[in-house]
Amino acid sequence: MRIYPLHPFLSVAILCTLFAVPAFAQSFPSRIVRIIVPSPAGSTVDLAARPLARELSAIWSQPVLMRTFPAGTTPSLRPGPLPPYLTVTPCS
Repeated sequence: MRIYPLHPFLSVAILCTLFAVPAFAQSFPSRIVRIIVPSPAGSTVDLAARPLARELSAIWSQPVLMRTFPAGTTPSLRPGPLPPYLTVTPCS
């Protein structure tokens, strides 16, 4: 059994990390975030999503809007760039 030295691979890895360009993170979210709840208002999922929206709004310092849709209906999306959406659904 032949043992191969790791130092050539290690030196290449060190060189790659030295010359790597740092990536700058973008601020998220930069506009209103919408939470879609596919349950009627007052349901268990809706009651669980409301505190989540309140906390996310406080953390992100951005407004978080909630929209509830009864089962079987879907939100209509306007043309153009979509705002950030989150969906809260029940697990069954």
